[in-house]
Amino acid sequence: MAAAATAMTASSHRAAFVEGTRQFDIVGYSALKALGRRHSVTSGTFRVAGRDWVLVCRFDPAALSDVSLKLLAAAADSGSGVTATASFTIHDPTGGSKPMQIGNGEAESIIFTPSSSSCKQAVPDAFRKWEARYVRDDRLRICCTVRVLEVESRPTSYCFVAAPSPPDTTRWLSALLGSGRRV
Repeated sequence: MAAAATAMTASSHRAAFVEGTRQFDIVGYSALKALGRRHSVTSGTFRVAGRDWVLVCRFDPAALSDVSLKLLAAAADSGSGVTATASFTIHDPTGGSKPMQIGNGEAESIIFTPSSSSCKQAVPDAFRKWEARYVRDDRLRICCTVRVLEVESRPTSYCFVAAPSPPDTTRWLSALLGSGRRV
């Protein structure tokens, strides 16, 4: 009785970060500040790692107060959540001043789910002091870098294929000559 071959199975897990950067210019910044009430403006949709995102900038009565990254609902409905990091900066549109970091500068991992689909960072108090450096031609530029963790797990199977025994050349030649074929 021949021994049954044992099947070996395995799986693999691949993980990599996919990165994208969004630049959001708020034109008419002084008009938004002049409203004197809480309100927000939203960027156009952008894609990173096959998912749709937007930036939301909130104003208090005096100036920009915080910036959020939001994963749009259709992408968040996957059920398992999306792990990502986000970092925000305020840029001088002319490139004359160093970008100002929004938040603590450390991009921490956030799990975006249907019930928690955004992350928010407060604009530093120093922005109010240096606001004139970052607003040019009534335009404020916000940049966001998003790093999305892409993971893929899949089964891997190992198949054992038995190789035939080494050929017996003499027997093969004898069989070939005996068959009458031309060699």
